[in-house]
Amino acid sequence: MTAEPVTVIIAGPAVAKGRPRMTRRGFVYTPAATRKYEAHGRLAAQSAMNGRPPIAVPVRLVALIELPVPASWSGRKRVAAITGDIRPTTGQTWTTTPRRRPTRLMASSSPTTA
Repeated sequence: MTAEPVTVIIAGPAVAKGRPRMTRRGFVYTPAATRKYEAHGRLAAQSAMNGRPPIAVPVRLVALIELPVPASWSGRKRVAAITGDIRPTTGQTWTTTPRRRPTRLMASSSPTTA
């Protein structure tokens, strides 16, 4: 049984998951930029679900993360990046991005078949 795929688009630049911080009194909190981005993603997922119940089966997730070309790169290097001749080598990658996994998955995916 397969269901309609759900596509969630989170507009704006990707934000890496910030590490938990601790106050002098021992209170642990998540940085504001991380909380804001997670809330933005949660709202986008709820909107994409369009009132459907949460997905309760295993899903397949396909993530497309579009990063801007750094402004510090030379003109020649920027053109090569835009045309796809070179790829990002540092900065935010798939190894840092999946830390923002939603707790209840409402992601751009469809249930897998067994």
